[in-house]
Amino acid sequence: MPNLYRKSIFLFICHLPFSVFAQIDDSQNEIRGKIVNEKKQALSFVTVRLYYSKDSVLLKTSQTDLEGVFLFKKIPLGSYYLSVDATGYKKYQYEGIEMKDN
Repeated sequence: MPNLYRKSIFLFICHLPFSVFAQIDDSQNEIRGKIVNEKKQALSFVTVRLYYSKDSVLLKTSQTDLEGVFLFKKIPLGSYYLSVDATGYKKYQYEGIEMKDN
């Protein structure tokens, strides 16, 4: 039975002048997020990649829209990490994303 609750993850990156807000929806198998700068302004056209944690194989790539939002749909159950690459900022990797049945 799919997990029917939502988990929200807030990630503040101390080393970088931007933040990633991500929401994992196990019931819809989606990962949605928003990337903003230090002034809380949306960063558009940021590349976000989703990798399998087990073997670092790239699963999907997305780019933020004008509001800084990215979305990955139809994510299989498993463990993942995100890689965020914004022009003018240091590349960042966020680990520990779990899509699972409960």
